[in-house]
Amino acid sequence: MFAGKLTFRRTAVHEQNVVPGMATRLLSRFVDVVCISFERTEKYLPRAKGKTVVTGSPLRKDVVSYFDGDIERDDQSLNMLVTGGSLGAHFLSVAVPDALAALSENLRGKIRISHQARPEDVGDVVKAYEQAGVSAEVVPFFDNMKEKIFQAHVVVARPGTSTLLEVSLAGRAAIYIPHEMADGHQVANGEVVRDAGAGILFRQAELEGSELLQNAIQSLLEDSGERSRLEKAAKAFAQRDGAEQFADCILR
Repeated sequence: MFAGKLTFRRTAVHEQNVVPGMATRLLSRFVDVVCISFERTEKYLPRAKGKTVVTGSPLRKDVVSYFDGDIERDDQSLNMLVTGGSLGAHFLSVAVPDALAALSENLRGKIRISHQARPEDVGDVVKAYEQAGVSAEVVPFFDNMKEKIFQAHVVVARPGTSTLLEVSLAGRAAIYIPHEMADGHQVANGEVVRDAGAGILFRQAELEGSELLQNAIQSLLEDSGERSRLEKAAKAFAQRDGAEQFADCILR
């Protein structure tokens, strides 16, 4: 960035989360343009007033083309995807199996789970699903995540930007449970998608000792109308041209 300024080149920074990180906050004072994924981010960047452009967040071309392709979801079972991002999430590895175990035997028998868990949690998660009578694939990493997202009827995930944008682009009903990080960026991401009616948002604290997650999962699995409503809202929320918008912003 410093070299760009010295050579009189146009400079830009991109922020993918609703709440900008420290680097974006600092650099926003000096760059020519600040590209943001969500309009709500502007309020966190008072020193960049007049320089922000909502471009959306770039998604990989293969992901966009896959979701736009001529493929169909397997509706013979009720497919769920549980993912805590690239590192997994211990909370989800405990809360989701517990919630499913409380469902009726008939409904549990229809569910097929794809669950990404931390390596150290895989054994316990496999055992929890077995005890609940739920068919599950539990691994530390999915190298076909876009296929898992597309095949899901319900997604339970952390609302990292890439995850929520890919889930929205696929048009999938989702329950988001943010990590309670110090800067709260996942909470803010989840609030944006919730406020758009494109996902359900729970805080971890409100789920502890409650039936909220169980009830939400049951409702989405049993009520195709509610799933359809969320799927349509997710599609409307999706950003499919973030990469092109970002490139145009830099080059204009």
